[in-house]
Amino acid sequence: MAPKFVLCYFNGRGYAEITRLLFAKAGVDYEDKRIEFDNWPPIKKDQPFGHLPVLTVNGNVKIAESRAIARYVAREHGFAGKNSLESAQADALVDATFDTVQAVSGYRRETDPEKKKELLAKLTTDVLPQFFDNVTNVLQKNGTGFLVGDAFTWADVVVANLIWQITVLPISSTLDSHKSLVEFQETILSLPGIKEWIEKRPQTEF
Repeated sequence: MAPKFVLCYFNGRGYAEITRLLFAKAGVDYEDKRIEFDNWPPIKKDQPFGHLPVLTVNGNVKIAESRAIARYVAREHGFAGKNSLESAQADALVDATFDTVQAVSGYRRETDPEKKKELLAKLTTDVLPQFFDNVTNVLQKNGTGFLVGDAFTWADVVVANLIWQITVLPISSTLDSHKSLVEFQETILSLPGIKEWIEKRPQTEF
């Protein structure tokens, strides 16, 4: 019998979207439980580490931490690499991408104009160019259209999702000299299941 999944997160893409994209790619049914911020305090204490997302499996096992959740879903559905070496390569790419995600998120959340200006300068001259160069090198060296091996892994969707986010932000010009990455994210986000989810998912602020 297939496991029953309930993915609980706020009403946004945020740190749950990678898992939603993986479920979509796998064609797996799950409950996409979205919590409004006003309803969060009463249930916070019931979560393993006091934050979201949380994936409940079969009604009694709760998995916390966004990367742990996504990695579990990837492994369960064949998206974590064909062997332990590919799994390690995918994990490394995911970790490197999340470091960049944190930098982009910090820029987006900053409200002080001067600090935001400083973060923008660091993003556009250091963080993003280095990340783009590194991923481009991996993609070119692998030569299969995927980042790891010759098949889709969760690393592909993690990187593609970040590239997509950057294309819709004021920092999109940082991709002007990395057209291959834009093409890569378009290819990955057009894969069966993923494409349909993106077309129908709720339109949210984050």
